[in-house]
Amino acid sequence: MTVQTKAISLKIVSFETSIMGRHYLIHPIKFADAKIIVMTSHLESLVDNGAERKKQFSEILDYMKRQNENFNVIFGGDTNLRDTEVNAVGGVPGGILDAWASCGSALTTKYTWNMAENNNNGKAYQRPPKFRFDRIFVRPAKEAKAIKPSTFALVGKERLKGCKRFASDHWAKWLELSVQ
Repeated sequence: MTVQTKAISLKIVSFETSIMGRHYLIHPIKFADAKIIVMTSHLESLVDNGAERKKQFSEILDYMKRQNENFNVIFGGDTNLRDTEVNAVGGVPGGILDAWASCGSALTTKYTWNMAENNNNGKAYQRPPKFRFDRIFVRPAKEAKAIKPSTFALVGKERLKGCKRFASDHWAKWLELSVQ
């Protein structure tokens, strides 16, 4: 199957109060006759920017909720969110699925930034931190051709041959979706 898209459909929306120049990307596609809006962003980084990150996450959720109910909406990216921040904005609203949770919440796939397994940042930790910074959220369409998360995995956990480092200090997310 082929993903159908038009390059001119890409939209960039800036977060007005971002101190790091952050924004989100929105692009409509069609796959297996399912209408899908894909979105991504790198939300504000660092623990001290939690208030801005919560505003950005709320804006993403609001955008997802406002879209036509005949469209599926997928948002994924380096959210830098802590679980307490998700809870502080009211959690994930009804109708929007946290892909990791929808696929069983396996502890082996929870932490996408795990300094106990990944030493790319070069720091030595007494108690290595691990967080679920990278997340995917799905709002299925209400009518036919709704998508649902079916498999969630982490990839990129092998060291590169030449340099013996990982491709990133974050594990990549792999999400398989089923079309209903």
